[in-house]
Amino acid sequence: MEAKPPQDEQHPTSDHEHAGGRWGTLPAKLHQDAGKAADAETPERWKKLIERYRTRLAEEPKKNR
Repeated sequence: MEAKPPQDEQHPTSDHEHAGGRWGTLPAKLHQDAGKAADAETPERWKKLIERYRTRLAEEPKKNR
């Protein structure tokens, strides 16, 4: 018997349950929310932190990753 996640009234799974097992299929609301988040401008303080993180990764020897 396959376990199903609990029903969430704000994020019903019914749209997703019928996706036919296709990876990457989202309910319409989640798809819209993800699109809006991708269009949002990254705060300046985050940009600086991300840049420092990427710089450290580039300088780190590959064997430690």
